[in-house]
Amino acid sequence: MKLALYTKAGTACFGAVVGDGIMTLNGRLGRDTDSLGALLAADAQARAAAIVAASTPDAQLADVTLLPLLNRRCQDPVCGLNYQSHADEIGRAVPKPDVGFFVKLPSALVAHGAALRMPHVSDHFDFEGEICVVIGTGGVTFPKARR
Repeated sequence: MKLALYTKAGTACFGAVVGDGIMTLNGRLGRDTDSLGALLAADAQARAAAIVAASTPDAQLADVTLLPLLNRRCQDPVCGLNYQSHADEIGRAVPKPDVGFFVKLPSALVAHGAALRMPHVSDHFDFEGEICVVIGTGGVTFPKARR
């Protein structure tokens, strides 16, 4: 199931993408799941999937404006210069002993199909693939990953 945040007729919504349509889930899952974040925190994906399977989309994707999935409360720690070919491409060395990290704020994100904004401090885009992991449960200390 593909989940999405979007606006429909000026109203913020969350829902599931079904083919070329989208099914709004606002108000269909109960008060404990009134947002996409609440749905994930409540581990209610199975409930949402059952509702989606039993219904039809209520809008076409072409009629909504998709939004970035990370909201303003989220932070996206990014691993920079973590592979040699990218470091070579921009003329920098891979940091030693570990790679460098920085935070990419949600304001740096754009939704699927939205126009990219050129930073005023740059004259070109630097692009690369990104993977984002969303940790669904809270925590204070996580064990160090094995290498």
